[in-house]
Amino acid sequence: MQQQNDLSLGMERYFGATPAQVFAAWVDPRAKAAWFAKDARVGIGGTGFREGGQETLICLENGRAFLLELTYNRIIEAEYIAYRCDTYVAGRLVSISTVTVTFGACGAGTHMCVYEDVVPVIGQKVVREGEPRTLSVARAAAGSC
Repeated sequence: MQQQNDLSLGMERYFGATPAQVFAAWVDPRAKAAWFAKDARVGIGGTGFREGGQETLICLENGRAFLLELTYNRIIEAEYIAYRCDTYVAGRLVSISTVTVTFGACGAGTHMCVYEDVVPVIGQKVVREGEPRTLSVARAAAGSC
């Protein structure tokens, strides 16, 4: 199921891997670079993936460079992630998002839900082209079921 309005989206995916394996694709910087965005370069800033930690990701999509600054608010291993994502294009802050990700066992696999609320910065518009950047979560690392 995928729902979307101007500023929010919800997505559910099923993976043929355990919740711990799917969660691990969020934790490992190399794995994250493989799925987070096409041609992404992941640089860890601050303390990385932990509550209160920060990560910086540089993504190239459709010839445009995006700088994403993630701040992790709440993490429960293999169950839940909540974070804030500030998105910059050409050095300008264009949006602030809150994202929650849940992982649940589903038979021999994992049911993952991602919810993102986007707040565009005044004077900017939200451009939705194709899939949300979190859609390909763990495809490379865990495989889809």
